[in-house]
Amino acid sequence: MNNLYKHALKQEKTLQEDITKFEKEEDISVGIQGQISVGLTSLKRTIDDYEGLAKREMILVKQEKAFSNVSKLRENYIGLKNQFDRLKQREANKMSQNNRIELLGRRHNAST
Repeated sequence: MNNLYKHALKQEKTLQEDITKFEKEEDISVGIQGQISVGLTSLKRTIDDYEGLAKREMILVKQEKAFSNVSKLRENYIGLKNQFDRLKQREANKMSQNNRIELLGRRHNAST
């Protein structure tokens, strides 16, 4: 069970690094967005697996600790997902604005 928790923490760290790259516009490609989406799905699955193991833990103290860890992991997951969703929306808005400017520029050039 401890290995699964460590794996979730590693996934979380990698996701945070990727989201930071995306946020700082070091990499805004579709590839990094896909990588982040896959990472979020994988982290959610790992958390679910860890919770399943926690439910079967026989020692009450270990079970409580595991449930506490699950709670923290879920909070962090939700935070990462919300952050990524905001950043994707920001990029979509930028793309829309750039397309609008380009279209208006073409219209202006065509009319002169």
